[in-house]
Amino acid sequence: MTRSVNETEMMVLKAARGANVPIGQAQVVAKVIAANPSPEVIEDFLTACREDCSGVAQLAFDPLVFSNFVLLRDGPSVFDALKSGVPKVSLRGVKNGPLLQAMAQFFGAGCDEALDGIVLTCGDHPSMLGARGTISDAHWDALNAWAAKTYVPETEESRLGGAGAGLTDND
Repeated sequence: MTRSVNETEMMVLKAARGANVPIGQAQVVAKVIAANPSPEVIEDFLTACREDCSGVAQLAFDPLVFSNFVLLRDGPSVFDALKSGVPKVSLRGVKNGPLLQAMAQFFGAGCDEALDGIVLTCGDHPSMLGARGTISDAHWDALNAWAAKTYVPETEESRLGGAGAGLTDND
């Protein structure tokens, strides 16, 4: 089914939050995927949702090197560093995939394979703008399943605790 950029972005944002991706990073990933909603990118995102986003990456400076890199957690920070003037970032032990390529393309960065991982470089390409995209029902259902992890259960107890509109919605 063809989905609007906004519809795709919001579903991916909710799915990323359902996978415990921090809000700032989830917003960036949602924009990247909305700009390139190919089946390969969405499948790579769904795979990345299963990774543990807790913890922190290990960094070394001069040049900037990431170890223990988790794409959904650390990817937006890496591209922010490149946009802030860091000329090159090395990602140790990372394999190139459709989502990383989409992020690099979105931010106009170079993305090359190295012996021990990936090297990202500043690029002068313009950022991508989103366009309507065709997303399979299976991928949409998988995104929706991750998004549903953020929803409050519909029970009398949750309503008494303040969830939902209540019996009368007068605000």
